[in-house]
This record gives sequence, C-alpha cells and structure tokens, in this order.
Amino acid sequence: MNASRTVWTIGHSNHTQERLIDLLRSHSIAVVADLRTSPYSRYSSQFNKEQLERALESQGIRYVYLGGPLGGRPSDSSMYDADGRVRYDLVAAGSDYLGAVERLLRGAEEYRIALLCGEEDPISCHRRRLVGRTLRERGVTLAHIRGDGAVTTEAELEAREAIEFPERFQLALDGPPPWRSEHAVKRTERAEGDEWTES
Repeated sequence: MNASRTVWTIGHSNHTQERLIDLLRSHSIAVVADLRTSPYSRYSSQFNKEQLERALESQGIRYVYLGGPLGGRPSDSSMYDADGRVRYDLVAAGSDYLGAVERLLRGAEEYRIALLCGEEDPISCHRRRLVGRTLRERGVTLAHIRGDGAVTTEAELEAREAIEFPERFQLALDGPPPWRSEHAVKRTERAEGDEWTES
C-alpha cells in the first residue's frame, strides 16, 4: 500500500459554480467524487448532479457519483440507531461501501481526487467522519479545502475537535463512544420538505 496517497475533501456550501471550480483548480483536483446521498438541493441548485457534472467536465474535471455506497443517509433502516443517527460502524462494514472505498483508493494512485459534500466545514461532515476515517485507516492523508482556499489538515481538525466535541473522545464505562453521525438524519424523523445536510 502506498501510504503517501492524499485525498482532498471539499464542501460546496453556498458557493457559485465558478467559485467551487476555482477552488478545485487552485488545488489541481482532477476528479470530484460526489458523496451526497441525494445530489440535489433547492437552495443550491447550481450543484444539482447534472448541472454540476456538466460544469466540472467543461473545465476538464471528471465527476464521479459515489453517493449511493458512500452517502451519509443510507436507505437501509437497519443502519440507524434508535435516535435516528447513522451507525457508521455498520455502514463501513458493508460490501458496497468497502468496494467504493477500494475504488477511491485505486483512483487516488493516479488522480488528485476531492470528496464532495455540502458542508463547508468538514469537522462533522460524513465525508470526514465516515469515509475519511476509513481512508485514513488505510494510510491515506486527508487535506480539507476550505471556502477561503486554505487547506486544513487532519491534525488541525483533531485539535479543534478535542475542544469543540470532547464527547467524541471520552471513554464510557462500557467502551468507546459510538461511531455514528453527529445528528439524527433518518428521513422518518424529519418534517417533510426540510433541507437535509449529510453529517
């Protein structure tokens, strides 16, 4: 395994298409792997799947949709706990998930890949907490492209996390904290018409 592989992450936030493309090009990203379960938004329609794919490919950036196996809101109800949070430990053990991770690993050997989701700040986004963790366990370095163009390292995020989310590190009497989404995201527990984030 090549431990020097780097994978970038980015959140489209409420940027314009042009701004997102500028951010990607400034970091020489060749492939965008879209990790959104539902790659559509009524608030940021410029990032709906078809529009985004056309815009990226017109700039020579390949678009790959992986939100089925690597998305933050699995369709299988058994992947959620009683609070409606996604059980990342269960998701990460699935064959479709692991196959998509292997695809990313192979791609990262040849291309500069950015994992795309909606949230600008990666600290609680599933692109980092689920997919990024799996990649790190396989020797990949993560680099998070922020909205201002800066790159945040995992070490910097972990330092922030220890202050802002200490519960993620506190051992319970019955073992480590559960590996799950930060917030409830189960469809049946949301009001119809709410905008979703993938955390």
